[in-house]
Amino acid sequence: MPYIIQSLLLLLGPALFAASVYMVFGRLIRLVGGERYSIIRVNWLTKIFVLGDVLSFLVQSGGTLHICEIHMVTSTDCKSRRWHARESHISR
Repeated sequence: MPYIIQSLLLLLGPALFAASVYMVFGRLIRLVGGERYSIIRVNWLTKIFVLGDVLSFLVQSGGTLHICEIHMVTSTDCKSRRWHARESHISR
């Protein structure tokens, strides 16, 4: 369980940092009067990039959970193998 929490928190930090950068970028465009040069309208800038961050976070979280499932199954298999090996060694 701590591995899952650690992995999810490691993924969350950069997404929140990037969202703050996009917000500052939008405000900077407004400050210097660069709306006409921006490819994406300033009103949509933060929304589009935050949506991309959320989708990226969900995909990465899915991968992390998949890895955790594999790790948990492998750990369980290893424990049961050790138990069976110990039983067979004792019964001999």
